[in-house]
Amino acid sequence: MKFINLKNKKFLVCSNEGCKQFLSLPKNGKIEMLNSTCSLCGFNVFKVSLKKKNSVYTYFLCPDCWREGLKNKNGKGFCSNCESYKIYRNQCVKK
Repeated sequence: MKFINLKNKKFLVCSNEGCKQFLSLPKNGKIEMLNSTCSLCGFNVFKVSLKKKNSVYTYFLCPDCWREGLKNKNGKGFCSNCESYKIYRNQCVKK
């Protein structure tokens, strides 16, 4: 996956040229790819930090699980919603 910023819109785009997958991200905030991979699918995990009213909100997501969650409308993809794993010290570990 690679990160693209076009006219105040942010996307994660698959780096495989045959793949046409992309996911939109919040236009504000900081996006960071962690050295950890998702324990469910093996994909890279991203950390998203948003600042609102003097508070910083941080969440973690797996783009592959997120894409599947959007497709199946099951809410999958946000690491905080994962039933089996959690992010601990920027690593995806078993709960």
